[in-house]
Amino acid sequence: MTAQPSPGHEPHHRTVLGAVLTAGTAVVRAVGYLRLPREHAALPAVARYAMEVALPTWKLTEPVNEVVYGTRGFDTFGETFLLLAAVISVILIARPREARRGYFGEETALIIGTEALGLVLRSGTGLADPRRLHLFRSR
Repeated sequence: MTAQPSPGHEPHHRTVLGAVLTAGTAVVRAVGYLRLPREHAALPAVARYAMEVALPTWKLTEPVNEVVYGTRGFDTFGETFLLLAAVISVILIARPREARRGYFGEETALIIGTEALGLVLRSGTGLADPRRLHLFRSR
């Protein structure tokens, strides 16, 4: 017979797997942190461009705003539109169901449709006859 683990006891392989994944994540974060540029490193080309363009072209003192709203303005607008569309979609999907009360004007549509079908069946071109147009007017 195999021994069943107790309900409060985690299997050993899960503990080892969690430790390995945690150690791997810590190593990746440490390597990334150590490779960050220091305070005296040269600016990347994108940051240099933002600094050169922010004040003279866009009259902005903050280069981050220049990148977000100036250089990538249309991209930011598109992302904002997609976010708005997603919010509206979630609201429409998550709303509660409404009670059905029938369609507006069902009775009138049924009467007019029946009369029109009778005209077509009695005379092939009855719909074009101006003497019968009174049948299609609202009552």
